[in-house]
Amino acid sequence: MTQTFSVTTELPDIIPNAFSFTAVTGAALNATISSTAVTISGINTAAPISITGGEYSIAGGTATSATGTVTNGQTVVVSLTTSVTPSTTTQATLTVGGVAQTFSVTTELPDTTPDSFSFPSVTGAPLNQAVISAVVTILGINTAVPISVENGEYSIDGGAFTSADGTVSNGQTVAVKLTSAATIETEMQADITIGGITRPFLVTTTAIQLTPLNMTGVVTTFAGTPPGADGIGAAAKFRFPTGSVSDGTYLYVADADNHKIRKIEIATGLVTTLAGSGLRGDADGTGIAAGFDEPKGITINGNYLYVTDYGSYKIRKIEIATGIATTLAAGVFFFPTGIATDGIYLYVADSYRHTIRKIDMATNIVTTLAGSGGWGKAVDGIGTRAGFWTPNDIVIDGTHLYVADTNNDKIRKIDLVTRAVTTVAGINKPRGITTDGSHLYVTGPSNHKISKIDMATGTVTTLAGSGSSGSIDGTGAAASFSRPAGITIDGAHLYVADSSNHEIRKIEIATGVVTTLAGRQLDSSDGTGAAANFHEPSGIATDGTYFYIADKGSHKIRKAEIATGVVATLAGSGSQGGEDGTGVVASFYNPSGIATDGTYLFVADKGNHKIRKIEIATGVVTTLAGGSRGSADGTGAAASFYEPSGITTDGTHLYVADKYNRKIRKIVIATGVVTTLAGSGANGSVDGTGSAASFYSPQGITTDGTHLYVTDTNNYKIRKVEIATGVVTTLAGSGSFGSVDGTGAAASFANPQGITTDGTHLYVADTGSNTIRKIEIATGVVTSLAGRGSIGSADGVGTAAQFNNPTGITTDGFSLFVTDTENNTIRKIE
Repeated sequence: MTQTFSVTTELPDIIPNAFSFTAVTGAALNATISSTAVTISGINTAAPISITGGEYSIAGGTATSATGTVTNGQTVVVSLTTSVTPSTTTQATLTVGGVAQTFSVTTELPDTTPDSFSFPSVTGAPLNQAVISAVVTILGINTAVPISVENGEYSIDGGAFTSADGTVSNGQTVAVKLTSAATIETEMQADITIGGITRPFLVTTTAIQLTPLNMTGVVTTFAGTPPGADGIGAAAKFRFPTGSVSDGTYLYVADADNHKIRKIEIATGLVTTLAGSGLRGDADGTGIAAGFDEPKGITINGNYLYVTDYGSYKIRKIEIATGIATTLAAGVFFFPTGIATDGIYLYVADSYRHTIRKIDMATNIVTTLAGSGGWGKAVDGIGTRAGFWTPNDIVIDGTHLYVADTNNDKIRKIDLVTRAVTTVAGINKPRGITTDGSHLYVTGPSNHKISKIDMATGTVTTLAGSGSSGSIDGTGAAASFSRPAGITIDGAHLYVADSSNHEIRKIEIATGVVTTLAGRQLDSSDGTGAAANFHEPSGIATDGTYFYIADKGSHKIRKAEIATGVVATLAGSGSQGGEDGTGVVASFYNPSGIATDGTYLFVADKGNHKIRKIEIATGVVTTLAGGSRGSADGTGAAASFYEPSGITTDGTHLYVADKYNRKIRKIVIATGVVTTLAGSGANGSVDGTGSAASFYSPQGITTDGTHLYVTDTNNYKIRKVEIATGVVTTLAGSGSFGSVDGTGAAASFANPQGITTDGTHLYVADTGSNTIRKIEIATGVVTSLAGRGSIGSADGVGTAAQFNNPTGITTDGFSLFVTDTENNTIRKIE
């Protein structure tokens, strides 16, 4: 008999024995952290496994977040990514056979103390110049920390400089900027605090420079007169005058771009400066010790003038008898323009706040009389319910204000009692406004006219002006203006600040007869020394007897005799164009660079993208190469340039700094064949050979016959190009904006433009720092020869002299001659 013995295995068991993961603390931010391995036990068949918030791996395999199975005896590791925030816990939950366990990881505590950092001190800095530190990388913190600065500004990751408190994160870079002292061998300090750690940035100004070899550094004005000159009638110079007011004997003018308040004796036309240094600023002071920043509007009350200082957002007060200028109100205006007074209050056209403001003259309290504060349509209404759009000027007539609401093309009326705003008349872009009680007189810069409005009817007629830009005296429509701005009345006459003509015009109301009281257009008249006039002179070259000047703003080529200072026009009609011809029949468009071989002049005709050739003896102008914007090599007109700016010659070839093509071009003079010697065409500062090298807006160029020397303007460097091979190297300049003397890369430049050589040294017009720099070619040692770093026109020795955007420079072997562009002068350095 057979019997069966049966054995049945145990039931499936997928519930594991207890397991757990040890929590981790102090973990790094945004890191992957893994648990210790746990062994799964107590199951007799494959159990399901899943996870949330992380990944797991089995028996050292690949980590996954997908659902799977695990068998008895296998090990499991859980991993997760930590938070990016300190002291934050992240969890992953692993479930095996229905049993869940959590793996917790907490990030490290906040670390707000950075690793040690410092800003290297700067010595030998120019006077009164912005100096920027080396860049420092902030490390050792794991959260954003506070950053602040005293007596300077800071920049993070190359951004804008600021003095406001902020935050900085790990790995970001910081630079510090401060203004150096105005005296020699003086230390200035900015203190920057990051995460509670304070470090100084020290800048010490230069000692007095040693006398350069063969030069004493004496700067004089060879020809031309700076803007802002006083004088009688046309001998005086204004620059975009905008506002004026009369006391019956004198006319007071806000000379905006000269940053001055001028005084004109009406009977004689004698112009003097009442207040303002001529430099942009906002300092209180007496006479020329005071600073203004584009003064626009002006009014009078008794013994005082009140001025809207447009660029500084201030209202200034000037005592007429002494010229003492003080600040009446500030901090609440945004480009104030027009101003009027009733003796109790000042009323201000706060142009970019689109409001009319009221100042109590007894308390200086500022309130808003009318305007919503946002630009918009000419909405009539009460007070702030009314709308203006860039109101520019105002005039008071009893209990009403009349407003030139420029961008609304309206004249508005405000009742001072009720603050009700209404519209009087429509007129194209009104700028200045005044009244005789019956009529309003309004300047129109867009139509170059003076309009007359009957206050009773709103009828608009033209009192004077042809409607075309010009500077012709005459009667009514026979006269012409150019963007007239401010206007004031004195009994039977109107006085107009004829802004773009840089003149003060006088109109007899009864007849409409227009005459010029003072000032003259920015012209390019010939003459001797200071009697000659230039308009933004740029490039300059010499043959030892004459200078040849690319007078950019007048579109002319000028000739100055070195021995006598006599200035004449060699070529150019004075109007922009690109015509070939002889003398004034030819035309140019912003000529910038110029070179000579003794027989011909070669001109970088920037605006025409051409290279022009002038026979010196005859003034015959022809086009050698170019004529359209581009970068093509080729012969003559088949080649193209993009705003060529600098030019030099070795007698056989021309070498051109082709600014916006970022290339150095070579032209065979005999054939007009143009090739590219160096430059990739892309912005950069890479040294290399030919097209492997890169430039960033090269503008000036000179040669010693073997090498070219280039002012790489926006790289703030001086580059050297071997003519035979096209190899480009950097001779001097750190690559950062500055004006620090030193050797090679330890020196810094500020948008250098003009450059010339005597064979041993280079001389550079360092435009942005308003200084003339000297470089020893053999060593790369850079020193400052003349200019103090601040804008001005003062003659003097070394740092006592001042320039205003010097751009061109040449030498006759004995002296340097500099085109002082914004001063419209030619300066001589001995």
